[in-house]
Amino acid sequence: MSQPHEIALGVNLVPFREGTNHAENQRAAFEVLERIVAENSSKVYLMTFCFDHEFEEIKRRFHTTPMVLVRDAKREIGGPRSLPFIPEIMAQLAHRCSEDGTRWIGFVNSDIIITQRMIDRLLAAPKEIKAILCHRTDVEKPGGELLDENSLRNGIDGMFLEWQTWDRLKHTYPDWVLGEPGWGQGTQEWVTFHQVPHEYMGDHELLHVKHKAFWKYHRTAPLAHNRRLYQQVKTLNQTKR
Repeated sequence: MSQPHEIALGVNLVPFREGTNHAENQRAAFEVLERIVAENSSKVYLMTFCFDHEFEEIKRRFHTTPMVLVRDAKREIGGPRSLPFIPEIMAQLAHRCSEDGTRWIGFVNSDIIITQRMIDRLLAAPKEIKAILCHRTDVEKPGGELLDENSLRNGIDGMFLEWQTWDRLKHTYPDWVLGEPGWGQGTQEWVTFHQVPHEYMGDHELLHVKHKAFWKYHRTAPLAHNRRLYQQVKTLNQTKR
């Protein structure tokens, strides 16, 4: 058996229109991701995702062979965009690493510029920590100066769970859609409700080129779906207290 990877890292790649800022920022972020994964090849396993109708374009653009997702929020819920469900991404990561001793399974948004510090934080996390939720820091451009001294605390742009923790609690994790707000704050409520020992990354381990947020200008069915699930978990927590 080959040496087990300690981290299984997923990213859902999006076929933004070529030449746009979104496409260029995602391309730059993925190049950094590939480099850091290569430099940590004995520790980190990268898994990419997309939908069937995006497969050939993603494969051509990123020179990767992604896992094809079955569930699409556009088809199941509605809305203008094809968006994945987080439980499916986590299930695929867990399935890939269930027998190789991997500690962490998780994902980052496709426009997140990861750093070696992120990998180091995961590798050095105390054994009692079972979940890590990731805040980002905005930058003006890839490789540019930080726009904020502190990481943005209002949202989560990545999460990692110990494999055993996910396996034990996966049936309780709400069916959140990745790409719309609600899942990050909801996951904070979820780990709190289940008393999962967790910590936060918030010291510039994840970077992100600032851009206008789609959700601020569009009220979609997946957004309403995520917020409804968030409110349910939040209410459970309040009742528990």
